[in-house]
Amino acid sequence: MSSELDDNHKAEAAVSLGDLTRFLGAVPAPFVVYGPDEKIIVCNAAYQREYHPFEDRVVPGVSHTELQWLKVEQGLDSDAIGREEAFVQAEQDRHKHGPNIEEWEDDAGRFMRLFRERLPDGHVIGMRFDITDLRLAERELQDKNERLKSTQHKLEAVAFIDDLTQLSNRRGAIRALETLVARAEEEKLHIGVVLYDLNGFKQINDGFGHAAGDALLREIGARLQNAFDSDAIVARMGGDEFLVTLASREDNFPFQQLVDQSMEKLSQPFVFMDFTLQLGVNAGIAIESCANTSAESRIAKADMALHDAKKRRGNISRQFDEKLRQKIEFETRLRQEILSGVLATQTVLHFQPIVDAKDPTSVPAAEVLVRWDHPEFGLLAPGVFFPVVEALRMAHTLDEIVLDLALGQITKWQSMGQHVPKLSVNISPQRLLDDGLSSSLDQRIIPKDSVSFEILETVFSDRADNTLQWNLDRLHDSGIELHIDDYGTSHSSISSLLLIRPKRIKIDRQFCARVAQSKEARDIVRLTVALAKSLGISVTAEGVEDFETAERLAGLGCDMLQGYLFGKPCPATAFPTLLHGLSGEKIA
Repeated sequence: MSSELDDNHKAEAAVSLGDLTRFLGAVPAPFVVYGPDEKIIVCNAAYQREYHPFEDRVVPGVSHTELQWLKVEQGLDSDAIGREEAFVQAEQDRHKHGPNIEEWEDDAGRFMRLFRERLPDGHVIGMRFDITDLRLAERELQDKNERLKSTQHKLEAVAFIDDLTQLSNRRGAIRALETLVARAEEEKLHIGVVLYDLNGFKQINDGFGHAAGDALLREIGARLQNAFDSDAIVARMGGDEFLVTLASREDNFPFQQLVDQSMEKLSQPFVFMDFTLQLGVNAGIAIESCANTSAESRIAKADMALHDAKKRRGNISRQFDEKLRQKIEFETRLRQEILSGVLATQTVLHFQPIVDAKDPTSVPAAEVLVRWDHPEFGLLAPGVFFPVVEALRMAHTLDEIVLDLALGQITKWQSMGQHVPKLSVNISPQRLLDDGLSSSLDQRIIPKDSVSFEILETVFSDRADNTLQWNLDRLHDSGIELHIDDYGTSHSSISSLLLIRPKRIKIDRQFCARVAQSKEARDIVRLTVALAKSLGISVTAEGVEDFETAERLAGLGCDMLQGYLFGKPCPATAFPTLLHGLSGEKIA
C-alpha cells in the first residue's frame, strides 16, 4: 500500500513538472532554473531560442559552463572573440556572484534586463526581459527633453538679448545685475551702473532714415563693448539708451575716468554711407557697495543722475549722490503739492518797474514775476519750481493763475486811486500751444491796454506749429500786445520778429549789462535797435544796474529800461512805494 502511494506521488510530481514546462513554454520571456550543480533543471522555449540556431542543445542537464562554451564555439557573443577563456570565466562569475538585476545591449542592438534569484539551497532562477521598447521610449523622451531645453535656451536668448545690437536687453541687464548684486557682500564688490543717453539720435533717425539709426545703435553698442573689459555688462535698455555695469574689489576703482573715456569714444564721428554724423551723449552713474540695494534701485538712481545731466548743455555725466537725492526728494515734494492744487492759493506776484529811457521818473510798464509762497520752504523763485510745473505739463494752469492775480491786482490798485502801469505777463510755450487759449481769454475781462504778454522767442526754435500761429493771430486781434523776452539768445531771432510781430522786444541782459565796457556789446545793441526800429518795434533793455549803463543804452536808442537800478522785484503791497520813489509823486 505504501509503495502504491509513493508511485502516485511521483506521478503527480512528474505531471506537475510537465505542466510547469508546458506553462513556461507559453511565457514569451526567457526563463531558466539551474540546480546547485549549475545544470539546467527546467527552461522554456524562449530561453532555448537565445542560442539559435543551436537551441536543441539547450536542455535540462546541460551545465551553465557548457552553454558559455557553446556561445564561444558558435560565435554567439562578440565579446568572446579573442578572449574565450576569460569570457567563460567572467560569465561563470556573473552566474555565481553577479547582481540580481543586470541590463545590457546585445549584438542585435536589443536592450535586455536579467532578473536573477539565488535560493538558499543553491538553485538559481533567471528570467530575462527585452526592454528595447522601454529604452527607445526613454531615449525619445530624453531627446525631446534636450530639444525642449535647446528651445528654451533659444527663447531665453530672444527674451534677454536685444535683436538689433545683440547686446543684453533690459531684462537681461537686470538679471545679470541681480546676479552681481547677490555676490557683492561676499566678494566685497563695488558695483557701478552707468546709463547713457544719446543727444541728436532722433534727428539722425528722422533725417537719414531707420537704416542710419539702426547702424548707429549697433556702432554705439560696439564702442561701449570696446571701451570696457569683457567682465562689464553692456546692454541696450531701449531706444537710444544704453547701460554698462562694472564691478571691482578696488576701493579706488576709476569708475568716473572710464565713463569719461567711454563718452569720448561715443562722441567720435560716425560715417553712414557718404555722410559723417556725430552725436552728443549724457551719462548717469550710480556706484554702491551695499548688497541690500536691488538691481532696479541701482538703475533708478543712475536714471535720476542721467536726467539731471541732460538738463545741462554738452556731454555731461552726473553721479548720483546725497545732494542729488535731496534735490530729487525736494522736486518730488513740489511735484506732489503742485498736483494737489496748492499753486492756486500759494502763488504770489512780484512787480518790477520798466522805466522810460529818456525820463526814468516815468514808469509806463512793469513786469509781473511769479513766486511760490511755500509754507515750509519760503518764497520760491520760478527757476526752482517752474521746471517741475513744465514737466507736469501744467504751465498753462500757472499762466492762468498769474493772469487772474494780475487782473485782480489792477482792479485793486485802480480802486485805491493808484497809478497802474501796463503789466507785462509771461506766457509759456505750453500755453501758446494750447487750443483753448483764445476761449480762456474770452472768459476774462481784460481792460484795454492793461496787460501785455511776454513770449520767449525760443518758442519758434524747434518747429512752427499751426496752433501756435493761430493763437498769436488771435492775440493780435484781441489788442493784447506781444513782447519778445530775452531777445538775441536764440538762433531764430530775426525770423521770430516776422512770425510773432511783437510790439516790443527785450534785449537780453547778457548784452545790455556790458555796454559800458564792451564795444562789441554796444554794436550788438545798436544793430538790434536799428533792426527793431526798421520794423516799427520798440526796444526795452534788461539788466540795468548802474547809471552809466542806463545812459549808454538810452544813447543807443533803447526806449525803455529795466533793472535793479530802478528797483528789484517786490510784492504788490510795496510796489506803489517803489513807484513813488521813482516819480517823486505822493501815494494816494
